[in-house]
Amino acid sequence: MDENHVPWLQRWTASERLSGRERLLAASALGIIAALAAGCSGGPTEPDGPSLFEVRAVMNCMPYLDAGSLQAEGAALVLGGDTFDLVTFDTLATGEAFSMIPPDRPALLLLRHADGTVDPVPMALPEVTGDTVGLAVHVGYRVLEDRFLAEAAAGWFDQPDPPASILFVGNSYTYANGGLDSHVDSMLSERFPDLHLKTGSYTVGGATLENHFHDQDLRALIQSGGWDLVVFQEQSLRPIENPDLMWEFAFLLDSVVTESGGRTSFFMTWPREYAPQTLGALEYAYRYAGAHLDASVAPVGTAWLLAVGMAPSLDLWESDMSHPTISGTYLAACVYYSLLTGESAQGMAYAPEGVGRAAEVIRQAAWAAVSARAPVDWRWF
Repeated sequence: MDENHVPWLQRWTASERLSGRERLLAASALGIIAALAAGCSGGPTEPDGPSLFEVRAVMNCMPYLDAGSLQAEGAALVLGGDTFDLVTFDTLATGEAFSMIPPDRPALLLLRHADGTVDPVPMALPEVTGDTVGLAVHVGYRVLEDRFLAEAAAGWFDQPDPPASILFVGNSYTYANGGLDSHVDSMLSERFPDLHLKTGSYTVGGATLENHFHDQDLRALIQSGGWDLVVFQEQSLRPIENPDLMWEFAFLLDSVVTESGGRTSFFMTWPREYAPQTLGALEYAYRYAGAHLDASVAPVGTAWLLAVGMAPSLDLWESDMSHPTISGTYLAACVYYSLLTGESAQGMAYAPEGVGRAAEVIRQAAWAAVSARAPVDWRWF
């Protein structure tokens, strides 16, 4: 992967800013983890020799930086004897580093807090072969467990295959114009004819996530399993007027999904036509939910206003200044297509009847909104 083609990638430099106490804590924690690993494997093994790890990492920082939450001072990755600071951008921390690590050596993420405490998050390194190994590190947060999880995989952040089964849960914003699920199905089936995609929809007019959580039929549908991805759309005003209530039931619904073997995604809605200034509140509410659940967020609202800015005559709202026209629903489908594939929808044959020449602008806006946050990966934030 060429750094020049990955604008979100920023380089780490070796850190000299860890205090002696922090270095001692890191060394102690690594020693404990190594001892535990050795005990589980029946005793220590002699490494064949250190490998040169080229590390690229992305960390979900929003729970870490959130006011009143963890109150971060900084974060660093400890690999063997090397410590690298993470460079924070928006709610992500990204970086690249080179480190010599024996193949049986665990690693640590250090979270440093304003009160001087440091939380070590252990991370097991994958089995590797060869002298130089790419290492992709993903750090996410699980709100109900109140902890960060660090995962490392050999290789880079390759775009995964799209999910083979998707359930869309929402209200009239989701079922308008033939249903968002049907348009996403058409687009993914064109691009991946061998995917054997299954999509479904569970919608109730005006429903909130709170209503959906208490719906036993929906719960049974999710718990029946077989859904790789479950997409939730909140009622359009609740993220603005009562985000805490949205988050409460987003967290509860996510637990139903994850316990059933699926992953959660959030369909960020758009502002009412008369209130474009509410986009910031919508973005924050959905990003907060996604970040605290390590769940992907489809930035439909962001793409919506981008498209209007690119083509002011674009007709996305119905006359009620709330519900989507067919062009608005198609924009939401293009956002989900880009999120699930890591690709722009430009050049695709499929576009619903009635969209016409607006399709190109809609596809551009969708890709711009999705690709602004990288890496693009439907499995997590």
